[in-house]
Amino acid sequence: MTRTLFITWDGPESAYLESLTLPIFTALHPYGFHFDVLQFHWDEPNKVRETRDLCARSGIGYRGVRVWRSVPGIGSLLSALAGGWRIDSAVSHFGSDVLLPRSTIPALTTLRSRAGRHLPIVFDADGLAADEKIEFVDGASPFEYRVMRDVETRILRRSARVLVRSPAAIPTLKARAGPLTTEPDYILFTNGRDPEIFAPGIDTERLQIRNQLQIGADTPIILYVGTLGGGRKYDIDGLIAVVRAVRAERPDSQFLLLTGQIEEATRELERHGPDLLPHALIRRVPPGEMPRWIAAADVGVAMISEGFSTTAVQPIKTAEYLLCGVPVIGTLGIGQTAAAENVGVFKSGQEPVAAARWFAREVLPNRERFRTYARTAGEEMFSLSKAADALREALVNLV
Repeated sequence: MTRTLFITWDGPESAYLESLTLPIFTALHPYGFHFDVLQFHWDEPNKVRETRDLCARSGIGYRGVRVWRSVPGIGSLLSALAGGWRIDSAVSHFGSDVLLPRSTIPALTTLRSRAGRHLPIVFDADGLAADEKIEFVDGASPFEYRVMRDVETRILRRSARVLVRSPAAIPTLKARAGPLTTEPDYILFTNGRDPEIFAPGIDTERLQIRNQLQIGADTPIILYVGTLGGGRKYDIDGLIAVVRAVRAERPDSQFLLLTGQIEEATRELERHGPDLLPHALIRRVPPGEMPRWIAAADVGVAMISEGFSTTAVQPIKTAEYLLCGVPVIGTLGIGQTAAAENVGVFKSGQEPVAAARWFAREVLPNRERFRTYARTAGEEMFSLSKAADALREALVNLV
């Protein structure tokens, strides 16, 4: 059995570990792969206990390390520099065979560890983190960017395999690694979701959600899932333009916004699109209920700001929308959107009027057909099994 230590950094607003990573790890247990988690965090104690308990129920070891955040930006960097011994301790405790750092800061900590010098490393690049911070985070430090770019080069040179979310990331990462005697394998690792959980459901379930919203069975629902904050990475103005264009085509449509930050979402909507507030249904939904709510919608919006870094990411919500049978209006060129566009279940939101006409004149009159098309595309591109197969490919024959 191969035992892999997953090294991650997560804030209190992040459910990445619980909702995305642990199901993939669990799916690989029958194939002889065991996983443990070393999570650097700044969560409250009750959240840490919940994560530890969830890992235990999934048969996954867990250790948590609190990040020093007293000095914004620098505190995290210092924690990363000092955290190498935490990895060594976890490796000794769990008997790890492979290190799996997710993104650049965990990579820095990995390089600072003794284990990082002798154990095989699979680097989960998960985008271009340093470039994303410079492009979309106000006040990002050029010094921190230079450090992170250096870390990126070093971890690429040290890794046996590299996981990417989009094929567009591969040429950039290869160029940054420079000429190597042995080049790592680059593997497309999608944000896989469980199709048994994220599913279209049945008519009565979708109607129940609409009854809760007090809207009719035939009222078009435009859906957005996630925060409206988080810097400039999320294209709020693009989202508003799409919703306005759809409402121009179908004035009876409603804008459903599912978020964990209702107050922040309301403020952002007031700032960017106050005219849409009377037609906006802003709700906080328990994670276990989210798939049912998504499935009740008619189109999902996933607008990401265009930039160099965002070509290397894959919005999680795109996978969730499609698996639930919901076609998508989003930013073309982000992740695997071109493949979804080719099968007719994705439309570019960069041209909101054309996207709105597609939705009103093609999707809505053929809603059941598009539900089937979207679900099929979601299973082919974003299923949990596809993600598990990619990770298994990355881990096989390393030890």
